[in-house]
Amino acid sequence: MGYIDNARKNGMGKVPAFFATRAITSGLIKKKKVMREVNGAIDLFVPEKDRKDKKKLRKIQNDVLYDRFVYMIFPDEYFLYRFADISDAEKKTFIGEFERRQICDAVSDEETKQFFKNKYKAYQAFKEYYRREVIQVEKEEDYETFLAFWNRHDRMIVKPINLYKGIGVHFVEKDGRDPKEVFNEIIEGGAAVIEEPIVQSELLGAFHPQSVNTVRLAVWNEDGKVTPLFSVLRMGRGDAIVDNGGAGGCFATVDIKTGELITPAVSEDGGRFTVHPNTGKQIVGFVIPKWQELLDMAQEISKIIDQPYISWDLALTDKGWVIVEANSTGQFLWQMSSVKGCRKEIEPYFKRAISKRNQNKK
Repeated sequence: MGYIDNARKNGMGKVPAFFATRAITSGLIKKKKVMREVNGAIDLFVPEKDRKDKKKLRKIQNDVLYDRFVYMIFPDEYFLYRFADISDAEKKTFIGEFERRQICDAVSDEETKQFFKNKYKAYQAFKEYYRREVIQVEKEEDYETFLAFWNRHDRMIVKPINLYKGIGVHFVEKDGRDPKEVFNEIIEGGAAVIEEPIVQSELLGAFHPQSVNTVRLAVWNEDGKVTPLFSVLRMGRGDAIVDNGGAGGCFATVDIKTGELITPAVSEDGGRFTVHPNTGKQIVGFVIPKWQELLDMAQEISKIIDQPYISWDLALTDKGWVIVEANSTGQFLWQMSSVKGCRKEIEPYFKRAISKRNQNKK
């Protein structure tokens, strides 16, 4: 670890505006790309009247740039974590996206990372817990497999094989369509997994019926012991059919022990909701049903693979909990919904795992 401590030792904590300016003009970063990110976040989160004040705008830009380098956060995180209103000590408690990617990569080997990225491989390993049919299609030779699936189901959900933030996920209804035509459209976009749709329990579907609303549970799996770390309930918004934050969804922090939602839900565009913005269903205080069953299932499935950090996305059906998907680099979403850094809770686990991996390489 130590990314932030090293940065501050190198003098990055002394002259914010000076460093931000020098970082851009000296070629340490690509000016256009970084400033596009910074200004995009400012346009989203800062009121127009403040953006029109050139002096105020310049200060905001410098503050965002400075914290981007010192605390390894994306520009939007600056606003989502409310960095303008907290102390340096509080900022240190957050693990930003840049650092999260580094530490998650550091505890996983390449084979394991590719395993989690490939949704079909993950399905094959955890098939018993998906409790629905899933196939993979990629080339013409897969048409017979697709046709058999088509004949068994009235509708299906298509996901790109290396799915990210729900991008490209869509439903396909039969509606008298030619299956060969549908198949060709799918493989034209590359390899994809095709799933029998999840029929979620009405208890969680009440938040947003159009999407499957899932529990993101992050666990630490080490030496046969599985420790739940944090959890959020993710809910779709608007017309979205997925609950991912990148697709407009929102999420609220879950009390690991009880399954109760203990914060308002937040969205990645800065929204904050005590009730769901579309359905009006109360968020804070809602207790997720069958919570202990979810924790018990997480214990079972996490031990199937030798991977320290795992984020499980789980959906509740009338038949119990099912896996939606899993990954080894899941975002620390609870920092956004709780507006609280998780370094103290998470860092010891990653430090220990990274140390072990480094020793094994010697």
